[in-house]
Amino acid sequence: MDDPDQLRADIVALQAYGYTPITYTELMNYRAGIGTPPAKPVMLTFDDGYGNFYTQAFPVLFALNAKSTVFIITLDADNNPNAMNWTQLQELNGKLNATGERLVDVEGHTVTHPDLTTLTRPRSRPNWSTRSKTWKAIWARRFA
Repeated sequence: MDDPDQLRADIVALQAYGYTPITYTELMNYRAGIGTPPAKPVMLTFDDGYGNFYTQAFPVLFALNAKSTVFIITLDADNNPNAMNWTQLQELNGKLNATGERLVDVEGHTVTHPDLTTLTRPRSRPNWSTRSKTWKAIWARRFA
């Protein structure tokens, strides 16, 4: 996310055309028959959990009451200076809008982020198969 002004303009345009941002969790709930989706849902997703989501994108999203989902690389939190740390992620996870809805859905991307185009299928599999288990364990430990 390099340009907060462009993000603001894009979200304002989406909202002007009647689109309503939803989170990944909301999408999964709608698919399971839980709740009713808005007429024109759209997902705003941010990959890898870079720190500029916290410093540049989130202030825009909050000001426009736009929900989003950020997919983080679990081992980067607190280990990569370019990534959000667990304190920031916890703050985002608890940030609610005026109607009490969570604005940011924090989800797991992968454990690490190898260049999958250079890995053989068996070498890439552990990253995907352990992602969910690792994410759930870290999230439970950090935010219990």
